[in-house]
Amino acid sequence: MKKNNEAIIEYLKDLDSTFFVEGNVYHAKKAFIIKSILQWCSTGKDAERLSINEVKAYLSLIHQFVKGEINLFWLNDTVTYTKIVRRKQDAEEI
Repeated sequence: MKKNNEAIIEYLKDLDSTFFVEGNVYHAKKAFIIKSILQWCSTGKDAERLSINEVKAYLSLIHQFVKGEINLFWLNDTVTYTKIVRRKQDAEEI
């Protein structure tokens, strides 16, 4: 599992503008949701029923989440998202 954590951190370093390291502390607020979705896709009760296209869709959602395009969260054991609309300096969820 350590390699998976390291891969998530490397991914966030490259794409997440909110990620930063302070001393030996990693500030990666998006890491928890990403890890939980990846674990659910690979080991959850529905993991065996997921098609390759469904897995690709979850990976696409994760990518959009990291880039700040959507807010990604769990709601009633379901991965859910809201789109973030940007207007100049402001952003709002829809």
